[in-house]
Amino acid sequence: MLKRYKLWVARAKQRRGFTLVEVMAVMAIIAVLAISFIPSVNEAMDRSKDTTLKTDLAAVGGAIKIYQLDNGGGYPASLDVLKKEKYISNNVDISKMDYKADTGIATAKDSKDYTLSTDGGRKAPDAS
Repeated sequence: MLKRYKLWVARAKQRRGFTLVEVMAVMAIIAVLAISFIPSVNEAMDRSKDTTLKTDLAAVGGAIKIYQLDNGGGYPASLDVLKKEKYISNNVDISKMDYKADTGIATAKDSKDYTLSTDGGRKAPDAS
């Protein structure tokens, strides 16, 4: 019995590396962890996009107010006018917004949740 144990210990010392079963077990654990992590990353990215959109809408709302003060109370013809005349920075993505020049209301195209009027009040979009 002692000889077998010494022989096993000697072979264990010589053996370097991992068995296929050990490697497969570690890969399975990593896969399970990765799969459980993906939904939280997607949620964080969605929240980030929403926050950026809210910030951009707020910037556009402020720019519309300043434009009104500079131009006798009228609304700009489009959001491009605000960019061209440097009322909003080039970092603000106006391609994701709809704008109604007659009311001065900017809304998010892809989102059902965000509408910003020139008075800064956020409200739910109309059901129409």
